[in-house]
Amino acid sequence: MLKQHTRGARFVPDCVQEETDNRESSISAADIEFVRGCTRTTGLLARAMYRGRAPMFRTILISSTALAMMSGSALASPPAPIFTWTGFYAGVNAGISGANSTQDLFFAPLFGATPYETLGGSGWGFSGGGQAGYNYQFPNSNFVIGVETDFQGSTAQSKYLDLNFNGGAFFSESEKDQTNLDWWGTARARFGYAFGNILPYVTGGFAYGHTTESVSISAGGLGSLGSVVSDGIRAGWTAGGGVEYALSDNLTLKVEGLYTDLGTATSNDIFGGIGFVGPGFSGSTKFTFSTIRAGLNWKFGDFASPGQANPWALPDITLMSFVPDAPIGFSWTGPYIGANAGLAAGNSDEANFESFFFPTTPYITIGGSGWGFSGGGQIGYNYQFPASHFVGGVETDFQGSTLQSKYANESSILVGPGAVLQTQTSLDWWGSARGRFGYAFGTILPYVTGGFAYGHTTDSGFVVEPGAAGSISAGDMRVGWTAGLGVEDALTNNLTLKVEGLYTDLGQVTINNDEEGLVSLPGFWVKTKFAFSTVRAGLNWKVDWLSPH
Repeated sequence: MLKQHTRGARFVPDCVQEETDNRESSISAADIEFVRGCTRTTGLLARAMYRGRAPMFRTILISSTALAMMSGSALASPPAPIFTWTGFYAGVNAGISGANSTQDLFFAPLFGATPYETLGGSGWGFSGGGQAGYNYQFPNSNFVIGVETDFQGSTAQSKYLDLNFNGGAFFSESEKDQTNLDWWGTARARFGYAFGNILPYVTGGFAYGHTTESVSISAGGLGSLGSVVSDGIRAGWTAGGGVEYALSDNLTLKVEGLYTDLGTATSNDIFGGIGFVGPGFSGSTKFTFSTIRAGLNWKFGDFASPGQANPWALPDITLMSFVPDAPIGFSWTGPYIGANAGLAAGNSDEANFESFFFPTTPYITIGGSGWGFSGGGQIGYNYQFPASHFVGGVETDFQGSTLQSKYANESSILVGPGAVLQTQTSLDWWGSARGRFGYAFGTILPYVTGGFAYGHTTDSGFVVEPGAAGSISAGDMRVGWTAGLGVEDALTNNLTLKVEGLYTDLGQVTINNDEEGLVSLPGFWVKTKFAFSTVRAGLNWKVDWLSPH
């Protein structure tokens, strides 16, 4: 039975109240309230300990309780371990490579060590493979060092010439000359400075790869006049930088750019651009390429003592962890604005017409390819459906570009001293207006995107040869479409990082009074078709004060 204590409205067990009623004691009301709520069994033990020992009992009981509270608190909320980059890792990567090559052709009996013709090639392709490495983060420091090796397959092609001449059954000609990158790899050091679970870094080291050079030509009813294929392993160097972000204690996402130089390789007994072989002929080819790629790494455990500090971490940045099925606490809904940069690689086709003999069928078709950098900004709005993972949105962007798709880039002393031929289509700037549709896993948003695209291109060419020179340049506004996909990750409630790939087709335009992009003549015109692929990274800032609450 519970009785009301005379000094207040609190209740105490019978066991305690009866003890205070039967004997005078120095036990205060505070002592009685401290042991309220005990069971009758506990009350029996309490009476035995209280007799003549009230002050000592109170001291022991209070001290024991405080110690238990401190121990319980320590067990209930252990200090959170601090993330460390130290450990082994392995992963996969994929991206796009833009290649440049220079081919010098020699005939020693007549020209000695001076090339009689020099061809410039460019092109692009996809690259993908895997990597493995080890990082070490110095104790009580933000500095991280490491080593990494990778290996990739590649579809990159650097084209010198891709020409088809329509001259009928006996006068048609087809000529192709290119260098392909079949596979490549690196062994590199990495040096970075970590801001918590964000690691910007520089990297560089040894590079190797396998290339194949091929030349082929066919003419009219004669069929193939010959072909040359030369392949080999090259060695060189690579350097670049990137940013890696830890999505969890083990899973990291990186975006990386590398420039790779595979040096110069020499092939003997080739007759350059027309596919014959013979003594005295040789060629040397220099091959370089730039790669923009994204990768995922899995870090195997923690091989360093936990609790490495980050005393110089950026202030006021609380990074989110990847939680696959997080509650809808973070929402993607709201407007955003940001910036992007990446690599763009394009293909173009130039079809040449003449009104009298070739009014509907081109007499010459030339294929071009090349690459360049792209960078600009975007603005958009996302809407995450209530109590759902589905996200819809719209985005518009605008970028400058250095992309050039080259049809020909050659010089030859056979034509004459200083003879040069260059033709190309350049992408000056471009933009898009797209829809976005994604499925959010907490703070990770994979999505698809597509819509309207537009851009400005310049078709240009010039030729210099003995007694003649000509040039032409025509700028055009183009429209078309774009489609692609990407993944976006919320680093904070406002700052997001995205990696995105887009394919863009800007359609076909017609340039009148033009002969092969070189000399303006009545009755001649050219149609050029232009398309390109872009791999880019971007940062967005979500504007909360404009978002619905």
